Amino acid sequence: DIRRFFSAKIEECMINTENKKFLNKELFWKDTQKRLRERTKTIQMEQWQLLCKENENLADEHLLTPISRLLRKPTQNIWRQISSLRIHYHGEFLQKQILSKLGNLMYDEMKLSEKVSAIQNSSDNLIVNRCKKYCSRMDGVLQDVFDSLFNKNPESGIPRSWDESVKLDEIFSHAKSQCLEILTLTQQIVLSENVDLGLQEIKLKLLTADTIDDIRQDFLKFADNEYRRAQENIRRSNMLGGGILPTHPVSWLIFLFFAKDEIWTMLTNPLYLIMFLLGAAILVIGYQAHTYGFDVQTIVMSMVNKVVQMVANKAKEFEQYQRTVQMQGQRRKSRELNPVYTDDGNDTTPDVM
Repeated sequence: DIRRFFSAKIEECMINTENKKFLNKELFWKDTQKRLRERTKTIQMEQWQLLCKENENLADEHLLTPISRLLRKPTQNIWRQISSLRIHYHGEFLQKQILSKLGNLMYDEMKLSEKVSAIQNSSDNLIVNRCKKYCSRMDGVLQDVFDSLFNKNPESGIPRSWDESVKLDEIFSHAKSQCLEILTLTQQIVLSENVDLGLQEIKLKLLTADTIDDIRQDFLKFADNEYRRAQENIRRSNMLGGGILPTHPVSWLIFLFFAKDEIWTMLTNPLYLIMFLLGAAILVIGYQAHTYGFDVQTIVMSMVNKVVQMVANKAKEFEQYQRTVQMQGQRRKSRELNPVYTDDGNDTTPDVM
């Protein structure tokens, strides 16, 4: 139709000349057709790149973000859940928002089929790359999961208070088994196929056997250190004052015998008593804050640095004030030793304030 329209209108555009080059309609049409094909390919390429970028943005919002949530807390059904997300994305978003636009780019049937397969494979590669990124930091993932199960209450997220009431062995065994199970689950991608959407099954090993052994050994070493630390905290919690104060009655008698004078002085002197109570309150508050997960050391160091900075600023101001006083004294002394007089005998030396 385009060619018939072009042939019907070409007579109006022909130049009235005897040069056969300008009268060859077939050659003119072929050159025009070639330019149209080149321009069409350029536009198709630009639109294809825009569709690929749009697909990446849609996948990041509706596919990769939910997958990341599943990977942070993996379960036995993790690959089944990721397969469902994959099928849902291809059916609801890729088909309706991407492939529908792809059909408007005037590709021939074979080229269109290639582009559809390419963009589907691109979406699947996004899933695989996200899982590979997750496995690349598997050491940190296992430690984070173990910390959330062992050092914190899984239901409330509050750090545990290690004492005799805590079932240490049971909590440790549960946390370690859960982490090792995650390592087993995430070493291979298994995504199911879907015939209606043309999705093939994906099976890909993410971690080699050597890498898995190294990760397992490092994790077990980390878990054992956390277990020994918890044991030490339980032992200290059973000791009066965290192991600082004596526990045996004889030790208390010896302590009271040698410290009786100091204790009496503190009780009879209101200033010492107030300082002691204030110090004890600060220690108790700091201990409780450390128990609930606050970084007490960092807070104390920050306060100390602020106090030191304030003292240094005051000392600098005092030094500047002393220099000003000394300069004023020197000027006053110089005025007394070398007064300046006018012709009428008046002293014109300026007063130093």
